[in-house]
Amino acid sequence: TKCKKTCVLIITPRDVCLERNEKRTGIAKVPQASMQKMLCGFECPNYWEGWDEIIPVAYNETYTFPFEETRNFNQDNPHHTHTLFEHMDIARQYGIDNSYPDYLVRVLKYHDIGKLYVKAFENRKGEKTEFAHYYGHENYSAYLYLTEMCCGKNLTQDEFKQILYEASLINCHMRPLAIWRDSPNAKKNDKELFGEQFINDLILVHKADRFAH
Repeated sequence: TKCKKTCVLIITPRDVCLERNEKRTGIAKVPQASMQKMLCGFECPNYWEGWDEIIPVAYNETYTFPFEETRNFNQDNPHHTHTLFEHMDIARQYGIDNSYPDYLVRVLKYHDIGKLYVKAFENRKGEKTEFAHYYGHENYSAYLYLTEMCCGKNLTQDEFKQILYEASLINCHMRPLAIWRDSPNAKKNDKELFGEQFINDLILVHKADRFAH
């Protein structure tokens, strides 16, 4: 039986979620580690999953990401010689210099913002390391981007679809490095799932990201 499939996407700023959780008691209070895990695993819902409509329910006050905190953020990783702010800004400027469309320039400005909240000097096994890791930063970044672009705004459906597309690019921006490199069929499968336009945009984002290292 066919049915209409509707996704309701709740978009609430991270800090508001933490504040609300602190007021909870008993089993209603979620461990902060669990909240962190959810943000590190966040994936944007998308129409290519089969939804008929995706409805955003965003927090009614404007959220502005604290970019100043990224200016002196040392990435403490041999693959990154710049501060977090410098890295994102160089990537953004690369997009401008290479005539990227405005929406990709926006994506590059924000693509790694989640690193502020996931930095850890340990690997996936929990072993201590000399340099920092940023597991799940792309997912965290995508959620932060949604809050910046949606909260406190009265968006049209087309505007929201575009923001969701941009957030999805942030969500997936590590795939060329982390997935495509190790699996010869991954890029082909992604193209079939996401579409050619998304893959072409993702490649452009990846080029700028790599240039800014």
